[in-house]
Amino acid sequence: MPLSPQEVYQQNIDRQRIVMTGERSGTLFQIIVEVLKFNKRNFNAVVDGTPSAKVECPIVLIKDTNTAALLGYHHHVALLTAPQAKDLLPALQTFADATPKGGIVMYPEIDAALKSIGAKERADVQSIPYKITPYETKNGQTYLISSTNEKFAIHLTGNEALELLAAAKAILKKIGISSGQFYRAVENIKSL
Repeated sequence: MPLSPQEVYQQNIDRQRIVMTGERSGTLFQIIVEVLKFNKRNFNAVVDGTPSAKVECPIVLIKDTNTAALLGYHHHVALLTAPQAKDLLPALQTFADATPKGGIVMYPEIDAALKSIGAKERADVQSIPYKITPYETKNGQTYLISSTNEKFAIHLTGNEALELLAAAKAILKKIGISSGQFYRAVENIKSL
């Protein structure tokens, strides 16, 4: 039986709570989980109130598309993806505004509505935009291009997947996954 956001918060009060929401949060969640597993990192996860098996680690990934529930998680990091409907934007604004001092709001740079929410100045809160990671396509193969111009062949294609890869890379960097670890992991993701 799913837990309420308050119950999830109480069970994870000593962990960094990374809450992702929006239409694409499920796919984003999958990418993050795959990269963490590839790099043998422990994490806890809660999907729409249903927790995974508990392990000893400092973070919990929370995916919830119910905007009415978001405040109950008392997040440290708010990760926004495209909302399922524009009428949910006020709830996402409230969610982002509830980010505590020292927290982070991440948002897609190309979505004007979410950019206006994410880029809003908040005292002692870091706003981090994400956009499509540099890439090229040759002979039907997509390659991500690192900052050192190294190329990594990936199986995922399309602007949406590339944007979500950028979001995953940004949040994973904040929890200690290097660019090299990220690129090597996503080379192994066959599909989502």
